[in-house]
Order: sequence, then structure tokens, then C-alpha cells
Amino acid sequence: MSGAQPMMSRRSLLASGFTAGAAVVATVISRLPSAGREVAPSGAHNSASPVATPMAEAIEITIEAIDLRFSPAAISIPAGTPVRIVFTNRSRVYHDLVIPRLGRRTRRIGPDETSAFLIQAEPGSYDFYCSIPSHNQTGMGGTITAQ
Repeated sequence: MSGAQPMMSRRSLLASGFTAGAAVVATVISRLPSAGREVAPSGAHNSASPVATPMAEAIEITIEAIDLRFSPAAISIPAGTPVRIVFTNRSRVYHDLVIPRLGRRTRRIGPDETSAFLIQAEPGSYDFYCSIPSHNQTGMGGTITAQ
């Protein structure tokens, strides 16, 4: 065996290892239940944009959870424009923010935590709420209007 052949095998092995590793990472990432990649509930229309739109180009809207309400609870956004929703919990209990028709949700966050995701909505009205049991029933909801 010549000295060049083992080096070639190591390079081939290294290259195939990187390729296999990248494939595994891509598969794992594609299966993560990230906030911005949730699937719309069965039967719901998902008119949100793909996650590929950079958040830096989006306008930003902040929604705060204060006790058992959202502030603001009524929001207007331009239709077809990328919007970064920043959700901050100013309450003493856990909350989340769910927009079913857009297939978007945050994770449950504790006091003084923040979560964000990107939306891009067609013209229309989109209800949002906190999915923690009894929070929506006590009035923890709101509406985003895209015009």
C-alpha cells in the first residue's frame, strides 16, 4: 500500500462524515417544534409566510401579557407585510400566544420572558389567545387585523 492511499481514504472518510452529519442535523432541525414553524390546526387556513423572510426586514409589534389580558388586544398590520410579533410576559404566571389561522404560537413563557415569531397575513381578521386552561375564557384574547 502506498503512502498516498491512506491519506485519500481519510479525506474521503472525513468528507462523507461531514455530509452525513449535515444530513442528520438538517433532519433533526426540520422536526423541531419551533414557535415559528407550527402547523395550522386541522381545517384551518394557513396564510402565513414561509419562515424564510428575514426578521430584520419585518416591522415589529410588541404584545404584552399583563395579568389575564393582552396589551394591546386589538392590532392593525399592513396585509402582505412581514411582521415580527414580540410577546413579553409581564404577569406573575405562565402565558403563551396562539394565532390559529396563521398556524403560529409561542412557547409558554414565564414572568419577564419574551418570545417572538414572524407572520405575514393576507387581508382579514385573525384572533389570538392564551392557550393555558381558563386564560382565554377569562378574556385573554385579541384580534389582529391585516389591511
